[in-house]
Amino acid sequence: MISLIKQWMESFKIPTERDFKTCKLYSKLVQEELKELDAEFSGGKSEAELKEAIDLLWVASARVIALGYSFEEINKAFAQVFYSNMSKRSSSKKALENYIKENMLAGYTVEEIEGYFVLLNNIGKIQKGPFYHEPKIKLDE
Repeated sequence: MISLIKQWMESFKIPTERDFKTCKLYSKLVQEELKELDAEFSGGKSEAELKEAIDLLWVASARVIALGYSFEEINKAFAQVFYSNMSKRSSSKKALENYIKENMLAGYTVEEIEGYFVLLNNIGKIQKGPFYHEPKIKLDE
């Protein structure tokens, strides 16, 4: 996906090296595409909704490319963020309940998902727990 977006950007002479003006443009486009995706949400899957979802992925990915990161750096970082996000889950409900008490996290709950337990804040966002580790992102030299 990243290579296709970079190819598109290069064919239209859109900077793929670190460029402030392009980054600002893509930040605005991310907001615009998110609004368009929200407008297409109707509860059921549709071609229009999928198109808007892909547009959002496209402009968000183009924003990262416009920061000047290489294809390899982006893919490696993506994998590291995946592993880091997976560390938010726990096999121990008790450990997460204790974490809530020890850190006085009002409104937080523990929920079982696919045999693991996760810590949720009051809006349902999965939170970092006691087993979380930061992604190990390294830039190419």
